[in-house]
Amino acid sequence: MSTRKKLDPAQLHSPEDLLINATHLLNSKDSKAMRAVVLESMAALEVLVYNKIFNMLKNNLDPLYVKWLKDKTQMDFHSRLGVLTPIALNEDLADFKESDLWRHYKEARNTRNEMIHRGKIISYQEAEKVYNTIYDWLVYLESSAALEIELLKLKNHLESIKFDLNDFLLGEQILQMVRGFFTHSDVANMDWEYATEHQIHLDYVLKFGDINVVGVVKVFLGKDIEVNEIVYTYLEFARGFIEQINEKEELALIKKVILILLFNGDIPMIFQKIRKYDNNKIILMVVQL
Repeated sequence: MSTRKKLDPAQLHSPEDLLINATHLLNSKDSKAMRAVVLESMAALEVLVYNKIFNMLKNNLDPLYVKWLKDKTQMDFHSRLGVLTPIALNEDLADFKESDLWRHYKEARNTRNEMIHRGKIISYQEAEKVYNTIYDWLVYLESSAALEIELLKLKNHLESIKFDLNDFLLGEQILQMVRGFFTHSDVANMDWEYATEHQIHLDYVLKFGDINVVGVVKVFLGKDIEVNEIVYTYLEFARGFIEQINEKEELALIKKVILILLFNGDIPMIFQKIRKYDNNKIILMVVQL
């Protein structure tokens, strides 16, 4: 019987938090941060598997047996990932163990073990390889962390471009860039058919795993624009939209709204990172042009 004290969920890091941390650390390219990239990335996978796999196993197994498996593998993440995960996902175990995903995980695990137990110094390339491996796992397990990392990539891309702020077609240009980004994404793809069928008149609809995500892309130019006021206006818009779709059974697959708001002025500190609201139903990304 486990004697571990149960922690308040508010005291726990989510997979999203951990991988976002790893992303920022990796992007810093600080050699002293590469060890933390590996630790944060591997921890993100462990937390995701813990949160997701045991809940999935409860759909097919007796809850008491699932609890026993949880206790039995408490110190054995390798088995949780290599045995319990394919069972939960109804994957063939032999095929699973032959996959590139499993092979790359073992390589990442070896890197982590050499770093922890032998004091190996981790290079940027090694940290990046571990990070990419865990990212691929999160995509495979359909974690919302993968979606947030894609948004972070999009944010960095948009902020790296020197747009012509006098171009009266700038808003349409950026909208097409966002749509093009998701058209080629391995994580979330444009779902034109769903948008047309259900007459959703927002800027884009994405297919992400088993759910749909809708979004807005808006550009605001000018020195006197009140960023806070605009952000909160669109948050209320998103909340209103969610209330509407909750009343329509045919739109039940829509689970998230993404707000992409672009400004050419200074961005308040609170909005410089991707933020989530209302139990992750709304994701806000503010971009500085």
